[in-house]
Amino acid sequence: MNNINSNLFVVIILAMINISCGDREITGPDDGGISLFDLKVTSIGLIVILSWDAIDNSDLIGYKIYRQINENGFAGFDSVVSEEISFTDLTVQVDKVYDYYITAKLTDNIESLPSDTVQIIPGFTTTWVLDNSTRILSELTHDVAHKTGKFFDNLPFVTAFDIDENSGYIYLLNGSAKTLMLYVEGQEPATFTNPDSTFTLFDDPSDIDYDSVEDDMWIADGLSGNIYRYSQTKPGEWVLADSLNTGGSADVGQIADNGDYWVINSKGKSVEIYQKRNTGYNRINIRGFSSGGILLALDKKRARAYAVDIGTGAVSVITATGVQSTISVIDKAISAAVEPESGDLWLLADDDGDGGYDLIKLYDTGGRIFEIDTGLSQPTWMGVNSYNMNVVVLNRTFDEPKATTFDKLGNSINTFESLTEPVRARIVKLD
Repeated sequence: MNNINSNLFVVIILAMINISCGDREITGPDDGGISLFDLKVTSIGLIVILSWDAIDNSDLIGYKIYRQINENGFAGFDSVVSEEISFTDLTVQVDKVYDYYITAKLTDNIESLPSDTVQIIPGFTTTWVLDNSTRILSELTHDVAHKTGKFFDNLPFVTAFDIDENSGYIYLLNGSAKTLMLYVEGQEPATFTNPDSTFTLFDDPSDIDYDSVEDDMWIADGLSGNIYRYSQTKPGEWVLADSLNTGGSADVGQIADNGDYWVINSKGKSVEIYQKRNTGYNRINIRGFSSGGILLALDKKRARAYAVDIGTGAVSVITATGVQSTISVIDKAISAAVEPESGDLWLLADDDGDGGYDLIKLYDTGGRIFEIDTGLSQPTWMGVNSYNMNVVVLNRTFDEPKATTFDKLGNSINTFESLTEPVRARIVKLD
């Protein structure tokens, strides 16, 4: 009888696969088109958690977990009994790429075909959120479930901020005084008022980006269209290294891994790229956008970006040679970000016009991976955690969550209520 049940179990598993795949050939764990288990992965610092759907079969004895590190090949890693539908890996290291898949075990020698493969890069991160109404900068846990207890209050009017992950310094652009301010935990805030007016050049400081690799800081000045690059000679001491002008406006900038600086020039209806040369910069101006505004999501690893024309909804892939292709049309998008490992694009948009905002995930070819309703009606910001690939969304509506974390499959993980009007956030690595 047990042999009959065993054979029946294997037949059922294979039948499920054949039904899901049609005539498609199954080639192995990297095949990527099937999932009997709906395997999911997330991380908390150096803890990786796998979870999956149970298979209802009385002869099932458990699940086997397979793992590979930095694409060095899969190997059997561990097993759990049939009653378990999760597994915790406590043996991971920072900055390594981990892939997992699981199988269902009927005996020690009989396993189902594998699940889809999931991937994660464990690491310690934290999310800093700026609350525009209370003038408080709060630090939340990796999944925004609660505050860590660190925060700065009584802030000036802040237009943007960034964090030096190497030192932990927080740099704020003071929109009222039009200066840069330094915040260090446990110390009084410092306003940079160097004799040479290094940080008092601004008309309308709109964005700041800290380059932790080069130890540089880029500041975009909206009204003047100026872009300033500062170099740190030693901790806390800066010199103005470059002053550039877009000829229009300088709204939101981002730094690629190769050191190129990408910035939106909404007045000029363009995206500009500044490439460092031995003498000066090579300026590339990419035009063709409407007057409705531009969202820019930089794919830092691949020297490309996604540009969303807010006026027309057109989503384009752009490189230093110009617009490569228009891959989709998404209406009413308010935020865009790239998932670093895959290069896929996340958008936060009311594309269906129902008044609620959806998270839309696209391949770089424009195909929709999925679209989910966030349940949020007035979101203000969205960003991707480059370690666990979770997505954080901020929202300002009174009776809705103020911060929500979604995993890379779009499942809501955690929410946080104790904010008033969160408008900006930075997700940073902790050493």
